[in-house]
This record gives sequence, C-alpha cells and structure tokens, in this order.
Amino acid sequence: MERRVKAGDLSDRTRKDYIAAVDKYLVKDAEDDITKPLDFRDMDGDKQTRGIKNFFNYLEDIEVENPLGYSLEKWRKNVKIRKSGVVEIYPSNEEIIEAYNACPQEYKTFFKALVYTGNRFSQLYAALQSFDPQEITINGGVAHIPSAALSHGTKRSYRLFFPAAFIPELSKVSLQSEDYIKRGIMHGRVSAKTIRKWSLNFLVENDVSESIADFMQGRAPVTVGSAHYLNKIKQSVTAYQKVVDLFPIPPKAGGKIPLPGGWTAEPQPQPKPTPAPVEKPKTKPKGSKGNLIAGKNKKDMDYQALDRMLRAGKPHAQIIKELPGANKTKIAAYIKERPELKRK
Repeated sequence: MERRVKAGDLSDRTRKDYIAAVDKYLVKDAEDDITKPLDFRDMDGDKQTRGIKNFFNYLEDIEVENPLGYSLEKWRKNVKIRKSGVVEIYPSNEEIIEAYNACPQEYKTFFKALVYTGNRFSQLYAALQSFDPQEITINGGVAHIPSAALSHGTKRSYRLFFPAAFIPELSKVSLQSEDYIKRGIMHGRVSAKTIRKWSLNFLVENDVSESIADFMQGRAPVTVGSAHYLNKIKQSVTAYQKVVDLFPIPPKAGGKIPLPGGWTAEPQPQPKPTPAPVEKPKTKPKGSKGNLIAGKNKKDMDYQALDRMLRAGKPHAQIIKELPGANKTKIAAYIKERPELKRK
C-alpha cells in the first residue's frame, strides 16, 4: 500500500483506514469474533471491506492458501464491497451470443476482442490501433500482448489475453471511430461496459481466482517488471487455459452463432408504420420529391436493417442509396420514436 500511496493511486488517509480495518477485525478481536468466513457477513463500511480484501490479496501473494482452515475464495465470498449508485448488469451467455449475431459484420472482430480480453473499451481500442503481431506471446492455446503503456491513473492494464486461434482474425482488424463501434456493439443489455462485467463473472464462474481475474482486467495494482508481476502473468496464462475453449463465441465463429436449445430471445419491438398524409397536394410536384409526396414511393423497407445501419452510424444519404424503400421521411419517423439514434 505504501507503493500505491507514492504512485498517487491511494490516499494516505485511505491507507490508514484499510490498516485499521484489518487491525479491528483480524488482529485485536480475531480469537473472539472472526474465526470463520461467515463471521464477516454483517461487516459494514466500504473502507473496512476494501481493507480486508487487500489483506486477502496479500495472503495470496505470500502463498497462504487456507487461513484458519478455510480457502481464500470462501473468505472473499463473505466480504462484499457495496457500491452505491452503480447499476450492476451481468448479461448471460445467451445475451452475448444474441448481441454478436446482431452486431454489424465490420464490428464483429472488435466484439470478440472485448469478450476474450474483458478489457476497457478505450484501452482495447488504443491497443488495436498500434497492434503489432510481433509482440504476441503464445503459451499453448493462449496468446497475450503487453498493454501496460495504456494505463492511466487507477485505470490500469497489464496484458491482453485472448485465444491463440483468434490471432489471424485480430491481425486483420480494421477500426472505425470509437463512437461507431460502441453503437454497433450495443444490443439489449449488452454494451462494451457490460461485456467487461460479463467477462469477470465468466472467469470467476470457471474457477479463475478473483485476484487473477482482477489482474487480467487491470483492476489490481502491480509493479510492472517485478517478480510479482511476472508471476501474475504465469498464473494468468494457466488460469486462461481453463476457459480458452469455453467462450460462448468461438474464435473461428462466422457471422451467426446458433443460440443454445430452449432459449428464446425476447421479441424486439417493431416500428410503427409511417402515417399516411391526410391531404393530397393540389399540384403534383415534379421529380423524386414529388413522387414521395404523392405517395408513389411506398416500397416496403427492412426496418431491422435500417436500425442496424443507424446504430452503425451510416449517413442517411448512404442508407437511402443502399436500403430499398428507404427515404428521408421514413428515416426521420423511425428516429423520432428512438431518440438514442439521433446523430450527435
């Protein structure tokens, strides 16, 4: 913690609160109160829980696996950090698959990279902008690249882990603007942020320890280049080997992935038809605009395709050119009912 204070990641007051929490719960009253994991169930206070969590990480670093006869995982499960004002959304595997299927083709590689690395959108985007296949380290079926240079403040990053089978596709990634990719990925409850939450849950559910999952996602403070850092990389590779073949989206997946049997996606709301004009113009204007007003351009339009194009950030003129039946009136009416699609 002294190192974190010097680096500016932790205030001296918070450090003292952390130590006080360990002193209160694990030193002075340990023999009377804290003898098993369930004794922590009623502990309140963010500083106390975070202090105890840091102590557990320290025990893991010095290879104390079963303090007082219980595994560290059992201790951690009973020390919950309660966050206020945070919406916790953890998409299911089925929702991840459905979102991938709905994602425009040009963003699918980035979608996969989010799923495999669990990294923050901005840091992953920056890493792929300067992606160099020569920097890839491969251990069996696991590949990883350095990303420590992308850290800023408390938003850390150390290595990006992904399946080795994903390398050929990742090497050909083509990036558009960050805003376009974010909008193209969004589907239902799935977004870049919730994919990161899903990833942490996915790792822990598949027996990856919390401290290793935190390291892989850049949540834990570690000094780059230290023996501890190098040991974390080795442990992360071993842990990733447990899940490399379990991702709901395989590295060689095509444009669509079948949903697991028995699971049905919630029906998406269908757009309302554009209301017909109440009055016809007395004079018929000439040209394409006249045909539109006179009601001659009534060709059916694929509203789902329109929705994908709008979320991908395509200009309206390009949509009208590429999508049969599309025109300015229909696009405007569709966007009016969905304010989130308005161009910024």
